[in-house]
Amino acid sequence: MKRTILSLCLVVTSSFMMVQSLDLTISGGYGNFLFDSSRITSLQSENKAFSEQSFILASLGAQETVAETTKITILYERDPILRNILYTSLFYDLGFATVQVGPYFGLFNTANLQITPGLSMALQIGIPGLVFGTFRSDTTLGTGLQVPGDYVQQKSELGLWIWGTQILTKFIIQSRSFSEQKTASLIIKDEQTRYILVADIFKKNVPYQVTTTIGYLTMSRSYITTATTDTDTIGAIILGLDGSAKINSQLRLLGAFEMPLYCWGIGGLKSPADTTFFYQVTAGCVISFDPFYKP
Repeated sequence: MKRTILSLCLVVTSSFMMVQSLDLTISGGYGNFLFDSSRITSLQSENKAFSEQSFILASLGAQETVAETTKITILYERDPILRNILYTSLFYDLGFATVQVGPYFGLFNTANLQITPGLSMALQIGIPGLVFGTFRSDTTLGTGLQVPGDYVQQKSELGLWIWGTQILTKFIIQSRSFSEQKTASLIIKDEQTRYILVADIFKKNVPYQVTTTIGYLTMSRSYITTATTDTDTIGAIILGLDGSAKINSQLRLLGAFEMPLYCWGIGGLKSPADTTFFYQVTAGCVISFDPFYKP
């Protein structure tokens, strides 16, 4: 398996050496809808309510079409659930299907384990311009959780895309989790599952695009020992808005905002105060250029 990951990395790296043009995506953001990552005991055990926890988002990626049907991507993300992660992916378009495969690496997420390898695979299949089904699975490779500092990053997604007149509708179920061996006797697992409806509104020859999202999510933090498992869980109805504006052929601006319209504690967890305002906001840009262009 290590040889397979190394081979995929070499293919992706060598492919970047053949680029004709390059799309560079840069974005950053901030939010506060998250469990406290420093806690080692549940909120329920202390009869506390869920409260805001600030976090920083970041994304830096490069994508290139190296052939008519082939793309390569290198992407770093700072995610509130998955933490730091670096993807390297190959995309192959068959017309009726798109296949994505490549290794990823968890980066500096614990002091004891600097880098963990994983494998990402995705498939999109359907009738172009009408309907598509999507599947994605990312999982950390190796022996799992053995000693303090070990961690596992996992992501899975199922989706259905339906094209309409000037609108693309997506139904998506997505799960992300991060499990860490905190001590010899304690595992902490952060997990979020989203059930969302996305409406992607577009028009030809219009330099902007708007996407709206509404859905339901559950977010949990579990404290697992050999004797007990305590889990804090919160549910929320979410609303989001994404937008992009094309300034010229080289620059496109990005922005997104998401907030829980209503959230509540599940099980024994107390709900947050009604006055608490939860949100997540990001902004960025896509820069397109030809690295070999000579004026």
